[in-house]
Amino acid sequence: MTKPFSQRYGYTSLADVMIREDMPEAIQNAICNCYDKMPDANIPDHDVGGYVGIKNALTEYLWCNFLNNRAEDLYEKYRYGENIDVFIDTLLDNDYPWYLKLDMIEMSLAYLLGVYKENSCCFEENPAVFEKNLNKEFARLNYAYRIVDHFIVEITSDEDIKAVEKAIDTSDDNVRTHLTNALELMAQRPKGIYKDSIKESISAVEKWCRKYTGESTLGKALNKLKGKNDVIHPKLRTALEHLYIYTNQEDTGIRHALMVEDGNYTPSMDEAVFMIVTCSAFINYLNKKNTQI
Repeated sequence: MTKPFSQRYGYTSLADVMIREDMPEAIQNAICNCYDKMPDANIPDHDVGGYVGIKNALTEYLWCNFLNNRAEDLYEKYRYGENIDVFIDTLLDNDYPWYLKLDMIEMSLAYLLGVYKENSCCFEENPAVFEKNLNKEFARLNYAYRIVDHFIVEITSDEDIKAVEKAIDTSDDNVRTHLTNALELMAQRPKGIYKDSIKESISAVEKWCRKYTGESTLGKALNKLKGKNDVIHPKLRTALEHLYIYTNQEDTGIRHALMVEDGNYTPSMDEAVFMIVTCSAFINYLNKKNTQI
């Protein structure tokens, strides 16, 4: 029998699907593309008078405040005709670690948005669009970070990854298959199949509950668990019920095959990650409680 996709290609861990603690070339290029598309507005230069392009202003800001170099050295390079763009040059410099590049992106966003507040009349486009485009690329490339309120945050921690790995390693074949299917669907290129990934994640929980209660649906299984000395805390059981309800709503299209992609709601990578982590945590909890059920 042919090995399943997850075994053939190694997608057995959330860490294999999400890119974290790294910034590979594809992500560097995507960030550069977002920066290249940002209109280069002219803003007042209060130091020397006249106007300066926002990208040149950002280069000087990063040169002095990120690289901690002397401004005169930058001017000297300009006088000799060197083309300096600290944002792009640093992103593509393999000597800089990934986390310093993320620091630079954060610093750049703060600077651009601050300048925009002072000179909004000069801008063709709010720099927040640059931030929005970065988040789109991070999601498209399965990068484990998002920009929230101008700060870069990690959406997948070591604890999340360990929870998924533990659920896969300690569950029976049926539950494990659903979880590995969820990972495979998230890892599809050029875009993950997030709706089906979420369905596989909740199906893993449903499979566990049905097996250990003998019931045919998750709803019936939860009711049966409720009658067994309330081993599962009522609030946790309610939370699981609501997750199941979420996957069954027509506007999510998760368990409704005829829903179209341009419907009222299209699940994203963020929801898919949340669901596989949450469902894995529930399975780990249920496995631990199994001896009491």
